[in-house]
Amino acid sequence: MLRSAYLIKNQTDCTFHFPGFQQVPGLAVVIVGERQDSQTYVRMKQKACEEVGIASFGSSLPASATQAEVLATVQQFNENPDVHGILVQLPVCAQAHCI
Repeated sequence: MLRSAYLIKNQTDCTFHFPGFQQVPGLAVVIVGERQDSQTYVRMKQKACEEVGIASFGSSLPASATQAEVLATVQQFNENPDVHGILVQLPVCAQAHCI
């Protein structure tokens, strides 16, 4: 089964099993630095969200970001009622301190 067909089937299954759920699910992604492989992976997740109607939120922080800045970004997404899941793309190396 193609990935997009699989995702659409899962979305349909969720709609069937939870018919009262009217809110669009939201996924937030936090990426630190400019690793090409990580950026590619995040783009794939954003595209998958688009394909199945999941709202996609993102924050791209520079490699110089501090751990406090990364955690503050996660906290902002955590407080957003439109965000139901947060993906922090690994590896996260903020100012030489790997999280």
